[in-house]
Amino acid sequence: MGKQSKKINNNKTKDIVINALFIAIIFVAAKIINIPTAYGGVINMADSVILSLSLVSTLQMATFNSAAAPFLAELFSPYAIYAPATLIIKGLMGFISHFIFYKTSFKSQQLRMIISFTCAELIMIIGYFIYQAYILQFGVIIAGLDIINNLIQASVSILAATIISNILLKYTSGNTQ
Repeated sequence: MGKQSKKINNNKTKDIVINALFIAIIFVAAKIINIPTAYGGVINMADSVILSLSLVSTLQMATFNSAAAPFLAELFSPYAIYAPATLIIKGLMGFISHFIFYKTSFKSQQLRMIISFTCAELIMIIGYFIYQAYILQFGVIIAGLDIINNLIQASVSILAATIISNILLKYTSGNTQ
């Protein structure tokens, strides 16, 4: 096997290991702090980890890991009815967070973080509202009441992810476009 083949295999192995690690971290974050809400969902720490890891991943890894881990966490919970929505919503969150952070032209890393994290969390809030109101047919009022819980989760996640991301980006190359 030539040097090029070994390098390709090592990169594939490294990518598999990193993906598995990120999925495990997100999964654990979803399971450790898991506060049930009055309307069937939960507040957890997965979003802060999704947002943070999306900045030190490639766009594809951010999207895949952000979708897969919370989806699995939902399947192994009393809230499995949310798994299809979670797969789409969390995947979009990872994608948007990474994409906006690396594609916006603001020089301030903090501003790019806050904008990208806020856009990602808006996807979560709107996505679960649509899912609850129209797919699960809870109605607009019940789904609207859960927006309060999602706003709390979004606010805490943006704050925590900003802190975590500043540390991660300081110690990684940050060049994962």
